[in-house]
Amino acid sequence: QYGKQIIPAEYDEIQKFNKHGQPGTLVKKDGKFGFFGLYGLQIADTEYTRIHHFGAHDFPSFALVEKEGKFGYISAYPEISIPVIFDRPEEVLEAYDVKEMEARVEAKNEEFFPSSSPSKVVKFVLRLFGSDE
Repeated sequence: QYGKQIIPAEYDEIQKFNKHGQPGTLVKKDGKFGFFGLYGLQIADTEYTRIHHFGAHDFPSFALVEKEGKFGYISAYPEISIPVIFDRPEEVLEAYDVKEMEARVEAKNEEFFPSSSPSKVVKFVLRLFGSDE
């Protein structure tokens, strides 16, 4: 065996998606888009008609998503997202505090990838890929 599959080979299209600082992979299946983040963690199921680049719409850590004519945002953490219920992207900016949402993502980043401890990052990656070390 020459590696570990991190994204299932079940999608019609798979493409690199790394603009505005959020690395990941955009996938398409049956005309709908989903997103895999760093290390192949699935962030968004293939349910969206469009996923914009992270940081492209006034939210550096978020990507604007469209589904059935409605808008919302996803982040690298599924639990920190904005529901797809808005008629226009601008409505999201009126309803949510951008700085507070960004702070939540930054806190989660520090939790998973503490800048003061590279060894914790290495241990996290080893756990993610099933190593016993």
